[in-house]
Amino acid sequence: MQISFLHTIAANQPLFDQAACDLSILNARFSHLHRPDLREAVAAAGGFNDNLRSQLHECLQIMAANADAIMVTCATLGAAIDELDELPVPVLRSDIALARAATAEHGKLTVLCGPESAVASVQALYHGYRKGVEGITVTPLPEVWAFFTEGNFDACNAGIAAAISQAYASGADVVALAHPWMASASTLVKGRQPFDIPHEALKALISLYAQAT
Repeated sequence: MQISFLHTIAANQPLFDQAACDLSILNARFSHLHRPDLREAVAAAGGFNDNLRSQLHECLQIMAANADAIMVTCATLGAAIDELDELPVPVLRSDIALARAATAEHGKLTVLCGPESAVASVQALYHGYRKGVEGITVTPLPEVWAFFTEGNFDACNAGIAAAISQAYASGADVVALAHPWMASASTLVKGRQPFDIPHEALKALISLYAQAT
């Protein structure tokens, strides 16, 4: 199975490669395309417009020519996927894979995200997959996001790990990391591990492959 990943943050690629090793995914070939310009253009425009949707669709069409499935790892781009015309191969959103997996668990769910600006979209996504009365708390970590954008990855990972431990200590039954780049902090956590995007997205791909065969 040939899987093509569309990234807008270069640091996400090795996290998906590592997750594939962790999950012993040996029968798939990966290719990675980095398009930070698309995310930056959407941010500059204040959202998607017809031109940006056309650019994203063209990009995915090109990727589809050499892939059995496409994984979009950027939530900013993922928001427009459902609005695009049908593509010749499945296009999966990595943030949806995580949301489905985390909300399927019972108990209190804490979702850790980066900037304050991400809270509303993360809340909408997770509440869309859990209709029951069990609580979902979305906690932004703006200082962690600042460390990440500055390239201070040690401080970034330490901050995420501390937030994971604090969430469990405060009563969370499940902790989910809303962005792929947060996954590397899991190695610093002792005890219960959080749900992260690279592992859950690849599990979704395994399931897709199993259904197809």
